[in-house]
Amino acid sequence: MLRCNLTGMVYIGSTCDFKTRISNHINKSECSSRTITKNGDYEFIELFTVNVYSSQELKCYERKIIRFYKKNFNNLCVNVMGIIEDRVERRKEYEEINKEKIRQQKRVWYEKKKNGMNK
Repeated sequence: MLRCNLTGMVYIGSTCDFKTRISNHINKSECSSRTITKNGDYEFIELFTVNVYSSQELKCYERKIIRFYKKNFNNLCVNVMGIIEDRVERRKEYEEINKEKIRQQKRVWYEKKKNGMNK
């Protein structure tokens, strides 16, 4: 985690190469962590170490922590979740909430298609 000592803002990230990751946060301007590093008063904090088999598994842990921070401390978390990831999450939530509505729409579509094919 990268934390600004002036504002309390945080950036959550995962890495297999901590030194390179730190260098990227300090030197690259396109990362959302730049909001924190540009102030000059920040610290890197290792939250925990995990044993994973793939980078996808590591990213999964990272997303869980980001979601936690965004849910509980949204105004302090500067992470920008990927557009595709957000879209997939929102779609899953929508489908879960609207299960019956979606089933009905599929039934109607199927019946229309079935009746159209028989003509």
